[in-house]
Amino acid sequence: MHIKILGTSALGGWPSLFCNGHASQRAIEVGGKNIRSRSSLLIDQVLKIDLPPDSFHQAVTHGFNFSELKYLFITRSSYNNFAAGELENLTPFLAQRKNLDFVRIFGNTETLAQLKPMEGQLHATLHEIQPGQMINIGSFDVFPIKAMNNGDLYPLNYIIRKQRKAILYATDTGVYEEKTWKNLKGLQVQTVLIECSQGPRKSTYLEKMGLPDVLAFKKKAEDIGLTNQHTRWIITHFSHQGGLLHDEMEEVARPFGLEVAYDGMELEV
Repeated sequence: MHIKILGTSALGGWPSLFCNGHASQRAIEVGGKNIRSRSSLLIDQVLKIDLPPDSFHQAVTHGFNFSELKYLFITRSSYNNFAAGELENLTPFLAQRKNLDFVRIFGNTETLAQLKPMEGQLHATLHEIQPGQMINIGSFDVFPIKAMNNGDLYPLNYIIRKQRKAILYATDTGVYEEKTWKNLKGLQVQTVLIECSQGPRKSTYLEKMGLPDVLAFKKKAEDIGLTNQHTRWIITHFSHQGGLLHDEMEEVARPFGLEVAYDGMELEV
C-alpha cells in the first residue's frame, strides 16, 4: 500500500484559526512541516479516510485527484473530520469523473445523517457501518474499530489491510477500552498512525492522547500481539495546544521509536 498523509492536525489546524498564541505564531514564523492542515489519509489514490474542510488545499498541494476516489471512510461526524458540504461538488452537474463509478461513502449514523438531504443528488452510495464489521472492497479489507471518544455513538478508527499488510489509523481517540482490545486479538498491523494531539503531555481528556498515552497504547497493542518490535509507529493529529513544533516533537519522540508525521508525508506498507 502506498500511504500519503494529507493532513496532520486536530480541530483548528496549526496555526490555529483565530489564535495568536505562541505555538501558532512560531509555526507561521518557521513554516515548513509546522504548517498542519486537518487530518486525512490517502491509500493507493483510491481510498481516503476523512474529508476535512482543508480537502481542496490538500488535493492541489499534494497532487491528489478527487476524480480517482473510489472509497471514502469517515471517522466521526464533527466538521474537522467530515465537511459534508464539500460533497455538494459530487453531483453529475459539477463532477466530471474519469469513470461512471459511484463513490462509496462509509460512516456511522451521525455522519450519514448529514448526507440524507443530498443522497438522491450525489454520485455516491452511502453505507452505514459499525465497529467489528469487516468490509471487503476492491483489494482492501477494512475493519472499523470503536474509538474512545465522547462524540458520536460509534466514533471510528480503522484497520485497513491489503494482501498481507495492514495499518491502524487511530485518531480522535484515547486509549481503547478493554472490550475493544479484546476485539483486536488475532489481528496484526505493520504500521500505526496514532493520535497525539496533546504533544508531550499526558492527556487529561478520555478522547485524546499525548506521548505518555501513546506509549501506554503501544504497550497494550504489543501485549495482545496487534503489533511487535518491527511495527512502525507514527504520531499524528497534532494540536497547537501541544506546544512543540515538528523538530522539537521529533526530539522527544525519537527515543521511544516514534516518528512524527507531517503534511504530505508518504510511506509504503
